[in-house]
Amino acid sequence: MENIDLVRSVAESVRYWAEGRAVGTEGEENLSGWCAIASAELWRQLNYEGIPAEIHCWATSKNICHVFLVVDDHVVCVTATQFSAMDAPTVYIAHVKEAEQWEWFRSVHVFKTPAELIYWQKKTRWVREQIAWSV
Repeated sequence: MENIDLVRSVAESVRYWAEGRAVGTEGEENLSGWCAIASAELWRQLNYEGIPAEIHCWATSKNICHVFLVVDDHVVCVTATQFSAMDAPTVYIAHVKEAEQWEWFRSVHVFKTPAELIYWQKKTRWVREQIAWSV
């Protein structure tokens, strides 16, 4: 990935942003339930920096989903800490082929914008508190 340092820096900033907003919620410890919200914000901030990203979602049902970004064939996830099996760092960046060893990084849906993600989340009746925020 060409801009890995900038991507990591922006992702770390979004991680801290999400942690600050998760205080007092069910996902406070590991950002469980915050993947769509944090991924949409990460997409916005990377887009502002001129870095194209796609929003990806793994889903077995509306109740078992995970949202993350793909940037230049690399998964970028700021909420992977919710998966104890991974022992993930606060910002997880790995090539798609490496990340796919974990089922929750196997893309089922791809969205070009947070608005597309939000539309899909509402259509599939996601838990309201976990729907990405529109700005």
